[in-house]
Amino acid sequence: MKNNLVVQLVGVMVLLMLTACGGGKEPTSSGLFGVVWSGNQFVGVGNGGLIRTSPDGVTWTQRNSGTTKSLLGLAWSGTQFMAIGNSGIILASPDGVIWNPRTSGTTHNLYGVTWSGTQFVSVGEAGTVITSPDGTTWTAQFSGTANSLYGIIWSGAQFVTVGLNGSILTSPDGAVWTPRTSGVTDPLGGIIFAGTQFVAVGNAGAVLTSSDGVTWASQSSGISNGLSGITWSGTQFVAVGDTGSIITSNDAITWSPRPGGTSNSLFGVAWSASQSQFVAVGWSNTILTSPDGITWTKRP
Repeated sequence: MKNNLVVQLVGVMVLLMLTACGGGKEPTSSGLFGVVWSGNQFVGVGNGGLIRTSPDGVTWTQRNSGTTKSLLGLAWSGTQFMAIGNSGIILASPDGVIWNPRTSGTTHNLYGVTWSGTQFVSVGEAGTVITSPDGTTWTAQFSGTANSLYGIIWSGAQFVTVGLNGSILTSPDGAVWTPRTSGVTDPLGGIIFAGTQFVAVGNAGAVLTSSDGVTWASQSSGISNGLSGITWSGTQFVAVGDTGSIITSNDAITWSPRPGGTSNSLFGVAWSASQSQFVAVGWSNTILTSPDGITWTKRP
């Protein structure tokens, strides 16, 4: 399974930012909260319904989303993008240009979404889980937790979602969920599957690894800033977070900080094999690119 097929996940910092704005009000500064690579373009989503697309990570075009609600994450299924966000909003697009609203059946904020090959699963506020085989018709599922869920990934055999208070849940089908022990109480905001292991990141520089989604080990990231986005290139992990934090690792055990050249918080990161490029996005419309995860260039 391509590691970047599915999703970049909104982190805990976005939740705190929206909460600080009060009751679903949108923040006044512009930010991108999630980014994916579809095979021929990057698509980023953000607050106020912001959507931008790019064929290379360098030149970006703003698109009309038709909403002013914050879009907090997105997934690519191979045939369509699915963007999710504040107050249960869902938008679908076959090309990243034309976006159509879908009825989610929830008014809770949705923070993460993934595609398994047969269905989308989106997670969010107060343990919300909804599933859809086509991105049009959505069904509410019982997660068994009241903790907000921020990130979700599909491994090829199971879904794993992470969230508030160190919550980790697993499911073979998106409908029946089992809580797992993470060993941490900090919120976890992002998760990736790298073929042989899951890696989750979160508040206070938390990094957790697992070979099966059940047993988790805490790793030292070397930083105390919150982390909210993570991706895998096939040879390297890149995680991004608060105040422009960027860390890299080739094994998810030993991590190195990298200078991104920004103090703006970064929320999402994606890898394009065909472009040989990482793209990280964040607050104040920050977009950074890197061929190796080490040297980063700020884009307009």
